[in-house]
Amino acid sequence: MKRNVAFFTGSRADYGLMKPLMEIVKEDKNIIFNMIVTGSHLEKKFGSTWKQIQKDNFKISSKFKILTKDDSPKGISKSLSLAVRKTSEVLFSLKPDLLIILGDRYEALAAAQAAMIHRIPIAHIHGGESTFGLIDEAIRHSISKMSHLHFVSCQKYKKRLIQLGEKPSSIWNVGALGYDNLIRSNFLNTNELEKILKITLKPPIFLFTFHPVTLGSIDEEIIFKNILKNLLKFDGTIVITGNNADTWGEKIRKETQRLKFKKNNNIFYFESLGSKIYSSLMNISDLVIGNSSSGIIEAPYLGTPSLDIGVRQQGRIKAPSVLHSTYNSKQIFLSIKKGLSKEFKNIANRKETPYGKKGASKKIHKIISKINLQNILLKEFHDL
Repeated sequence: MKRNVAFFTGSRADYGLMKPLMEIVKEDKNIIFNMIVTGSHLEKKFGSTWKQIQKDNFKISSKFKILTKDDSPKGISKSLSLAVRKTSEVLFSLKPDLLIILGDRYEALAAAQAAMIHRIPIAHIHGGESTFGLIDEAIRHSISKMSHLHFVSCQKYKKRLIQLGEKPSSIWNVGALGYDNLIRSNFLNTNELEKILKITLKPPIFLFTFHPVTLGSIDEEIIFKNILKNLLKFDGTIVITGNNADTWGEKIRKETQRLKFKKNNNIFYFESLGSKIYSSLMNISDLVIGNSSSGIIEAPYLGTPSLDIGVRQQGRIKAPSVLHSTYNSKQIFLSIKKGLSKEFKNIANRKETPYGKKGASKKIHKIISKINLQNILLKEFHDL
């Protein structure tokens, strides 16, 4: 009997990471492949990225909108409740044997809640990690407690899940899933990127993404301007990508949109680049800057220096090629300068990373296709 496996995706971020795994599962003749698409994928202002999913030859089993125009805590709570209700309806219809969720966004929490009520086993990817500056911290651990299979990116995160009471036999250290994208990617070169994006990439090239800090009391708009002001001192090219659909994210979005109407010949804004263009840009960039997890996990694998700013990613294990700065303007400037130095580039070129090497997708597929799911819902708390 074929196993019915459903993937849940609510943003370009989790989709991009899961894509290699989904391709393998889709081709497995012993698995019925389903895909649930929601969140920012369905919103024009976030790039309508559900269309890219179709271009990638994935059949979407169900897609539905949950986001409102209000990104205040009240608005996000409404989106969360909508996501629970609508995901529940889809799960009732699809009746999957296993639901696969990646990460720590509130849409993922909604999917986990719905699956738990429907008594559907959950496989959670990238659990056990820590990000002190976000509500994602609590969401991630909550999803882990509702999950039955865990696929983590390094040994420390496996130990952390055991601390949370998860059985060691239910946790696999498979490495960072995103590396599978990078390994097989035929990166676009600078000339190709310039033609596709219709821009000039004058070095130094900065790839800049700044997401809201959902547990902080900072003014994201002011911090964004402060980072940009320091980048402009280096007379290179700044490529900005759109931020997540998080609490107060519209403040950052409006600031980036204003850049379109200013005569800055070296600042370019793209809502969503797609995984191939984004990874290609990361590959040729002189510095990845901001507070995206891609600067922590993917950039070191490519040998690209990165600068993590603020508390959003605080708590993640970092490679030697990842610099950190507070929001202090002078420290940001000095950190950018260090990141561009020959000495630091030599450190980045070593491509040292704590997140494994490759093959996470194949490892996960092998486990989810063979593991016995009978009685898996009966979880015992693992005491230390």
